[in-house]
Amino acid sequence: MVELLERAELACGGLDDLLTLLRPGDDHPLRREREAVDTLYKVIPDIIARHDQNPERQFAGVDFFRQHFSDNGTPEAQLEKKVIHNVMNANQGFLSNLYAGIAWVIVRILQYPDCMAKVRSEIADIQTRYGDDFYFDIDALNSMHYLEQVTMESIRLAQRSLTLRKVMKPIEFNDGKQCYQVEPGIYLATMLSVCNVQTPELTQFNPDNYQQNRLQFDTSTLGKESISTFGHGRHACPAQRFSHHMTKIVVSKLLARFSLTANLKPKPEPSRVQMGGVSRPQQPIFMSLRAKKN
Repeated sequence: MVELLERAELACGGLDDLLTLLRPGDDHPLRREREAVDTLYKVIPDIIARHDQNPERQFAGVDFFRQHFSDNGTPEAQLEKKVIHNVMNANQGFLSNLYAGIAWVIVRILQYPDCMAKVRSEIADIQTRYGDDFYFDIDALNSMHYLEQVTMESIRLAQRSLTLRKVMKPIEFNDGKQCYQVEPGIYLATMLSVCNVQTPELTQFNPDNYQQNRLQFDTSTLGKESISTFGHGRHACPAQRFSHHMTKIVVSKLLARFSLTANLKPKPEPSRVQMGGVSRPQQPIFMSLRAKKN
């Protein structure tokens, strides 16, 4: 995301020109959106300031952005503006997929009773160890290893993102009709909906494919980074930890307050036509929530 923003800024002539494109005139139909952006530019610095003043603060997304842009030589005068801009874009990026990712976690634990039992057991254990307010404790959330594995596996199967991969040595690419010689330096767009389920074992839901957020499935014959959920290395999603925490909080809250049931026929499947992001379902999945009595 950071690199895409930098390329967009370059194409527009710089950050100020890019923001001008995002801020049309008063008579433009996107006036309300512009006003919302202006409001965020006023609110986010206060949030960052409170974060910086917290003596118990932990490394957060804003720190990542500051470090990234500082290391890449961004002048001090432009640093705050770039950090705010990227905080907004990061939120837009992961929120567009976060709801779908959480929904798939809920669907999977309803679909597999043994998985539901393990999730409930882990939540009960965490509550015993950290208390009823464990939702606000980073250490507690980081200790929910099994639910993290369920999250990673659910997203792996639902991923529809396109990932650019750079050719490092000459290869032949056969599309079934013609064979192409692809030279180093070329980028190929690969679909995670194909790469993530390229063996019979990988077509099945199995949280034990992960240990926390690390893939345990043997990829020695497939390629180390051929399977992806949040990306790899420097290109990994900076909001991954936040997404895990939000999923754990939402799922724990829902299971504590509601009895959940869902119509899982036909079998829930990711969309076969979506390209990009975490998939929506091929068919609507109807779920009921009944509040538990205190």
